[in-house]
Amino acid sequence: MPIIIIVVVVLLLTTKFGRKILAKVIGKLIGICLVLAAIGWGIYALFNHTGVVFAIIGILVGIFAVLVGISMGMDSHKERVQYKGVKAAWEAQTPIQIEITGVYNSMLPAANVLKNGDNNNVKFTESFPFGRVSYFLNFFNRELGDDEPLYFSPKRSLDSNELREYGTLITTSGLYLSYQTGNEKSDNFKDHNRSVYFGDLIGSSLSEDKNSLTIFTVNFAERVHLSQDSTSISLETIDALLKYVVSSGIAKSFNVSAIYDYADVVKEKEDEFLRNNAATRYGKAVEAAGVTSAMPQMGKVFDEVGFNMNQRQGHGTAAEYGNTTIDRILGRKVEHIGGNNAKDGADRIIHTSSGDTIMQTKYCRTASDTVSAYVKGHNYSADMKLEVPRDQFNDAITDFQKRIDSGELESRGIPKGSNAKDYVKKGWLTYAQSLNVAKAGTIESLTIDTMNGVLCSSTSGGITAILTYAVCMWNGVNPKEAAMQSLKAGAKVIGKSTAIYVVTMQLSRINVISNASKALAKKISSTKLAGSNFGKNLGLNQIKGQKVIGGTVMAAVTFGPDILCALVGRISFKQLLKNSAIGGAGIAGAAIGQTLIPIPVVGSMIGGAVAGFVAKKALDKFVEDDAIEMFAILKEEFIDVVPSSGLSQDEFNDVVSHTLAHPKLQSLLRDMYAYGDSREYAREHIVCVAVQSALSNRPMITEEMYIESLAELATSEA
Repeated sequence: MPIIIIVVVVLLLTTKFGRKILAKVIGKLIGICLVLAAIGWGIYALFNHTGVVFAIIGILVGIFAVLVGISMGMDSHKERVQYKGVKAAWEAQTPIQIEITGVYNSMLPAANVLKNGDNNNVKFTESFPFGRVSYFLNFFNRELGDDEPLYFSPKRSLDSNELREYGTLITTSGLYLSYQTGNEKSDNFKDHNRSVYFGDLIGSSLSEDKNSLTIFTVNFAERVHLSQDSTSISLETIDALLKYVVSSGIAKSFNVSAIYDYADVVKEKEDEFLRNNAATRYGKAVEAAGVTSAMPQMGKVFDEVGFNMNQRQGHGTAAEYGNTTIDRILGRKVEHIGGNNAKDGADRIIHTSSGDTIMQTKYCRTASDTVSAYVKGHNYSADMKLEVPRDQFNDAITDFQKRIDSGELESRGIPKGSNAKDYVKKGWLTYAQSLNVAKAGTIESLTIDTMNGVLCSSTSGGITAILTYAVCMWNGVNPKEAAMQSLKAGAKVIGKSTAIYVVTMQLSRINVISNASKALAKKISSTKLAGSNFGKNLGLNQIKGQKVIGGTVMAAVTFGPDILCALVGRISFKQLLKNSAIGGAGIAGAAIGQTLIPIPVVGSMIGGAVAGFVAKKALDKFVEDDAIEMFAILKEEFIDVVPSSGLSQDEFNDVVSHTLAHPKLQSLLRDMYAYGDSREYAREHIVCVAVQSALSNRPMITEEMYIESLAELATSEA
């Protein structure tokens, strides 16, 4: 029993593993029990004469253990006192916002000093062997992309069969130290890896003999002890470097994540731009398809109205057109059949769940004339109501009631005593408004046309929004941005389609244009292509004048902006051709898609989207977008100017938002192209302006502030 106790105690005191255990448990119950057991057994053996030698050894071992425990306890207490001091100083620090390049530039001079205190023959302060550095970091579960090397002092392994290096590596984010212990004769070595991440570093303490260094981290239990035989660099030099990292605020900044990386931000914005640019190009094809898919619905309205509004009694058709439009805006299902010009026939039918309301619209100069025009008709019946101008309604009711009461309308199925209000409906438009709706360029005609344009394109706009969202998501755009792009695309389709419709309807009211378009439509419908099955599927054999006008306007709206940009030098002609090809593919694909998939709007949208996607992919191999080249130049000038400007993170974010992440980046890139010297424009008119703007927001330092600070300093020193 005494031998076992003595052996255990000796092992604990003489081996490194034992000392490590003692360092953790000394002063605690198990350590106390071992020491007391050794002393107690020694005393018992001495008084009972069971072994004087063992008794003396037991007592001496126990006393030695107590002394070691006291010494270790005193050392631990001393370290804890030091830890509290450095922790308090570290916590009082205000972290600084600094870019990772700034960390590198700040630490580089201090790291270069290491070579003067390094007795290793091989050391690197520049032209690093990055493959070796990367492999060295692997043993610390770090990658070279996470760290920028500042100093590398590698040493060969003592084991000639081992494929690795040891030594000391200092990077922008930490200290990495690897060394071997063991017997060279027996070829039995053990490797040791010690690392300190600067984000956890709060201070260091060098022993008086400068042969041991304690590195304190945020967690006291995770402090690191280094001896001089663990590195070829003097511990005094390493201590100086660590103290600089702490005092400069770099360590605290790492801890609170105030370190940021220009390269990461630039790469992120570049990836975002490329995704958005691809989505924008696809979006143009989808938009073109969306506008094309709205054309059939517009064609239905064109057929309802024809060119009747520019004729002598055009205000009557205008009244039907305007009242139908307003009913449809209010969500009613309306048939406008007055365009067939059937004499005394119904003009409008409103379908409801309770039944249909059949109306004949009459708009004459007076209420009496309006009622007379209805009564004199030969085909009207009691179930076909009279729709009158809004401003004539009361007078029309009075006149109609007189005719009922006089028995004039009995032969038409309206007996005496009937209520005129059951047969007369108030129109939405006044007589004067109907006259203006029939004319081009009036507020009334523009308003009604705009309302109809929105109605015709709303379905296409909605489907465009959904397809655009899908395209954006497939190209890696984040969901929020994809949703925003989809809403913009849907709005553009509705806006462009409405513009096409409004311009077409306005032009169709002008006789010269309407006559020319009718003549051209007649020629197109008589061509061989129009007579083919493909042409018939596209409706070329039945094309009418307003569709010719609409197609011309659509081409102008679709391709006009790019043509204008090319003419004023904001995009290249090769970009114009590429955009036109993609847009044209979207239009052609929409037409073909509608033929292959005869589902209104859906077929044309799918065909246009697929055709645009294929065209974009094919053209990308031959023509690079202007925007991609301009962004590359902008990125290069950003990298050249911003890192050396000493910006805080908030200032840096502000500069990014006005350059690489500008809300109107596409327009900005076109400005670069139009300027001529794109690089000069990017540097002087975009990046430098953004940096100057950010710096101008800093508080101004005045002479009074400086004098006041000196006075406070003098007072505090006193």
